[in-house]
Parts: sequence; structure tokens; C-alpha cells
Amino acid sequence: AGSSTNSILPLNKNASKLWGGIEDLNPVSNINCEFSTIDIFMEKNLINYIDFLKIDVQGAEFKVLEGAKKNLLSQSIKLIQVEVIVVSTYEGQKTMGFYLDLFESYGYTLKGISDMAHHQGQLLQLDMFFII
Repeated sequence: AGSSTNSILPLNKNASKLWGGIEDLNPVSNINCEFSTIDIFMEKNLINYIDFLKIDVQGAEFKVLEGAKKNLLSQSIKLIQVEVIVVSTYEGQKTMGFYLDLFESYGYTLKGISDMAHHQGQLLQLDMFFII
């Protein structure tokens, strides 16, 4: 048996219930990983501009964006798709409002939303598209 998801954030206790009773939505193991940032990756590989960036890291999207601050400030990334989990699935996950405010502070606007997932009338997650 495995888990239905992987994240660097711990699962909330009620996550399985909120997602419709997914039985294998529970912690299985912890693995130590090393990470870099978008800013470091772009600098190291002499990348000056990204046309499209998709971020889907199970509730930790805000951490990826923290590591892209330099390129968000300079608006070197034109279009960003970010998955936002709406129900309380992971400890420390951020809200839709957080992402709206964050991107607005960098001069981005919400262009659209897609891939909305629901369970019993409750919005679970969606993808938000931000553009400069």
C-alpha cells in the first residue's frame, strides 16, 4: 500500500475525510530530499526568461514561489499555473487569497482558473493562471 499523494508538508488529520474518504491518503514514510530554487536554477543555467511555469507540489506551491522571488520581481516569468488546494489537506498550505495577493504584489493578474475538483459540492482544488 502507498499514499495517494506526496508533499513536503504533513497531511492534516481530516484530509482523508475531506477528500471523500480516500483510504490511502495517509502518511507512509518520510524521505530526506535536497532542493534548489527557481532563482538559483535560472542563474546557474543562464536562463533569463520563462514563458510558462506550472507549479503543482501538493500544498507547498508557496515555497516554490519563495524560491522564485527574484524572477517574480523582475517579471522574468510570463505565465504561471499554480495548483491551489482549497480544503485543509496539508499543514501550512496557503489559501486562494494568499496567492491572489502574492501575485498582485509582483504585478501579475489572474488570467483564469481551470481543473476544479469537487466532492459533495465542496471545492477541493483548482488551478489558477497568472500573467504579467
